Amino acid sequence: MADTYRYVWGKELCYAWSSGEVACIMLDYPDPCTLEDVPRVYIAQESLAFLDQKLTEYAASPAIVLMHCPLYNTVLDRDPEQYRDYNSLQHFFAPENSQEIRDILARHSNAFLFLSGHTHSGWEAPDLVCTEQLGGHPVTFANLMSPWYTGTRTGPQVEEGGATVTYIPDDPDVLPTFALRVFDHQASIRVRDHNSKQWLKEWLAPLR
Repeated sequence: MADTYRYVWGKELCYAWSSGEVACIMLDYPDPCTLEDVPRVYIAQESLAFLDQKLTEYAASPAIVLMHCPLYNTVLDRDPEQYRDYNSLQHFFAPENSQEIRDILARHSNAFLFLSGHTHSGWEAPDLVCTEQLGGHPVTFANLMSPWYTGTRTGPQVEEGGATVTYIPDDPDVLPTFALRVFDHQASIRVRDHNSKQWLKEWLAPLR
């Protein structure tokens, strides 16, 4: 899959680019099937070194880090007793070495925003967007949910044999797009629901 990705997109698994004055750093996510213990995902040391290197290289620019999975203890379950959402407290849904990533972010004051997905968290899941103080500066974590299905019991249900597919919507049934705008001292993170055609919420992420 890695070779196919490189061929189709013409990029390495980790790469970085600039958008205006903002640096963007994409980290790869390991294929769980290649791990010794599938539920326990570790981000490779090469990827961590790449993150450290690029945050140093772009030290003068506010930096956004993008990775498929959230860090441990960010986005949570809307109802832990009913187990509504896959979440960052579970193995497989957050890297076992999340603290190593936090330590790197803490060393670089330009790191201000971490974008992830993977959990398919539902609307208004706790800490869907949350800010931590790392190394004396704020880092905001935003989980981008899913436009197709959320929760542990919703989404497309394929009957045995594959002849029938039933779609079970989440409650509330939100089809979200996240919009991000970066200003001098903060970033605006807004969510628009395409079912209701309304903006639902805005968070402000400080840059420093």
